[in-house]
Amino acid sequence: ALRLAKFNLDTRQANYFIGLSTPACTVFVLGLTLTAYHDLFGLKEMIENKWFLYGLTALLSWLLVSELPMFGMKIKRFDLKSNQANLAFLGLFVLLIFLLNELALSAIIVCYIILSVIFKNKIVSG
Repeated sequence: ALRLAKFNLDTRQANYFIGLSTPACTVFVLGLTLTAYHDLFGLKEMIENKWFLYGLTALLSWLLVSELPMFGMKIKRFDLKSNQANLAFLGLFVLLIFLLNELALSAIIVCYIILSVIFKNKIVSG
C-alpha cells in the first residue's frame, strides 16, 4: 500500500521510477519461486531457508519504497535510438533465459537494480 501511495502521489516518476516497481518485484519473486520449485542449480534449499526469506523480504520492502531512481522501461517512440536501453535489456533477458532458465526472471531484475544504481544520475537527468 505504501509503494502504491508513493507511486500515485510522486510527480517525479514521469520518465523513470523512484524505487523498485511492484511488477519488477513480482517478476523477481516469481523467478525465485520457479527456481525453487524446479530445484534449478541446487538452489531450492537456500531459497527456502527462512533467514534468506526474511532478509529478502526486508531488502525488497526497502527497495519498493526507496528513493533510488530506476529506469522506466517505457516505450514512448517507435525508433531505435530512444529504445536502446529497452532493447539491451530484452537481449540480455533472452541470453539469460538460455543460460539460467527460470532463474533468468530474478537475474534480469538484479541486473536492472544494479544498472539503475550505476546510472542513477543519468536516469534523473534524462
